[in-house]
Amino acid sequence: MTIEGLKQPDVDTYAQSELDRGMAIKTVNNQLAVLSTLIKYTTGEKSKLRFKLDGMAGEISAVATEDVEQLLTAATDQRYRLLVLLASEAGLRAGEIRGLMWSDLKEGQLTVRRALDKLTNEAIAPKHNKTRTVPLSPRIVSVLAELPRRGLWMVAEQDGSPVTYDRISETVNALYVRAGVPRPPKPIHCLWHTFGTVMARKVPLPVLQKLMGHSDIQTTLRYVDVNEDDKREAITLVFGSPAAALQAMRKQEPQREGGNP
Repeated sequence: MTIEGLKQPDVDTYAQSELDRGMAIKTVNNQLAVLSTLIKYTTGEKSKLRFKLDGMAGEISAVATEDVEQLLTAATDQRYRLLVLLASEAGLRAGEIRGLMWSDLKEGQLTVRRALDKLTNEAIAPKHNKTRTVPLSPRIVSVLAELPRRGLWMVAEQDGSPVTYDRISETVNALYVRAGVPRPPKPIHCLWHTFGTVMARKVPLPVLQKLMGHSDIQTTLRYVDVNEDDKREAITLVFGSPAAALQAMRKQEPQREGGNP
């Protein structure tokens, strides 16, 4: 594509594809900034195209857990039931799911060694170039036990080749419709966010960081949402129940009133 032929939809499509494969908004903006600089250097003038994801502060958009259950119920194909579970209960991105081989499964855990590029289907390194291991949930183990093995890839076509990103995207979009679940802007990626938000409430952040393959724990912190109930539970866990203390105080009040004419 020539610089003259580059249009705003081309830039937007590229940015969205990078987000879909797990790139952070900051990373995509950095990439777009480089492209903008190269165009300015080549043409001698600033491009009128928009090269920044404005209005996107990186807010987490997760699929509600009850909606995940509806997606699983609607998934008649075990491959796509597995995909939903690998995203929501193992924290794998779409490219990483597509890149899973049966040889990556051993003793109840997966080793995430690669992802498949969305456009070229080539094997690339997983997020942040880090191999990681992920223990499997009982439901993932159950689905894997029933899933037919067709060649090297877990999520494969009938001929054993890996399912393309476009096929997965089309099928998952249809799955949301069949399940009657509101479809988010990034249907697969938002299932991965479900994993992060659910786990952030139950496990130490360093553990979640390793499970999600984050290089910086500040990225993991984006999944933490502390509310008033969380604060109350924290005090109770460390210092005891304030409700029990209040009840004890109320029991003592009649005694104190009776002793004072």
